[in-house]
Amino acid sequence: MKMRIKTLVTVAFAAIAVIMTLISCDKHENVPAAEFPVEITKYVSAHFPASSITEIVKVVPSSDFPKMVTDLFSTHARPSSTTRRIARKDELIGIYDVNLSGNTALKFNCRKEIICISSTSQLPEGVTPEQINNYVSENFSNNFILDWKLTKKNQAIKLNNGQILHFNMNGDFLKSTGQK
Repeated sequence: MKMRIKTLVTVAFAAIAVIMTLISCDKHENVPAAEFPVEITKYVSAHFPASSITEIVKVVPSSDFPKMVTDLFSTHARPSSTTRRIARKDELIGIYDVNLSGNTALKFNCRKEIICISSTSQLPEGVTPEQINNYVSENFSNNFILDWKLTKKNQAIKLNNGQILHFNMNGDFLKSTGQK
């Protein structure tokens, strides 16, 4: 029994170490204006013509991240949901965080496709799918969209009343998680 508790404590400390490592592993590189990706500048020009790019930051995991995590887990833990989550960390390679004038932030994946838009004011027409816009117009006519996020399987929006609405990839309403 004591040995089992000791093993659990060791695994817990290893998990904490991994979490702390994940927090500190990402390197954020400012992208010089002359090197702004064309796909991103075209998207901003088309959808946010009144805004200008104030900053682009590329999130780049530390080069020794995969070996360090692999070594830690091969020594201290069996494969688990934690290791699967760490494997997904590689998806962050090449993510671009883009800040625009007017308090709008965009996030692009490694293929330079938009995956998240967050603003303190109404999002412009055309940045969210038409079916989602129609749903909001029909069911929340006094509200507007502030945020939009794309995940692997779904989309979510946040309205100016704090309501968060979830949709599938076709734009069909799934659920509301209430105000946050």
